[in-house]
Amino acid sequence: MPFSALFTISGSVLSPQTSRCRVVVCSAYMRWEVCRLLNLDESTVEVIPNGVDARAWQAPSQAVSAARSQFAGAGPLSDELKRRAQTDGLSRNVRLTGFLPDGDLPSAYRAADLSVVPSLALEGFGLIVAESLAAGTPALVTNVGGLPETIEQLAPQCIVHEPGVGALAAKIVDALRGTLPLPPLSDCIQHAQAHFDWSVVTGRVRDTYLEAVS
Repeated sequence: MPFSALFTISGSVLSPQTSRCRVVVCSAYMRWEVCRLLNLDESTVEVIPNGVDARAWQAPSQAVSAARSQFAGAGPLSDELKRRAQTDGLSRNVRLTGFLPDGDLPSAYRAADLSVVPSLALEGFGLIVAESLAAGTPALVTNVGGLPETIEQLAPQCIVHEPGVGALAAKIVDALRGTLPLPPLSDCIQHAQAHFDWSVVTGRVRDTYLEAVS
């Protein structure tokens, strides 16, 4: 099943006929998926976003090499991307870091002017966006799954609605040129603390449990 968070509350059976049943999902997109696949009423499904420790993601701003574009993560396309950067003469401007441990992520986020999340499919929420905002760095996201929900209240202009590489590249260029307004560091952190901090998320989960058993 393509759910990233699915729970039954107080041991009740997952059934639309069970009035005390509650299902918790991480985004409105996932609520739609769950209701569609399990034939549930939307009133039984609570949307509570995934959480981060907002304070843990804040780090002093510092440069990370001289790269203009930094790609973090490991995967089957790593070697191809390295070859592509060399072939196109971009080795000085593009850096592929490989896997970054959690302890290095706050500094990596803060060193960036913009995080880009170019997902094509299967994004139930988008924890990368919450982490980036908690570090104070705005994020540019594709209009896929739950990604838009993480940023739309803060910076709807940072959602790439049109599919394809061209639209994403154009948004990135606009951000670099300053023609795409980006939320400042303080607004990013405040948004993450207000919506994604564990103190907020766990409180909402607790309230959902209490409602189910009352």
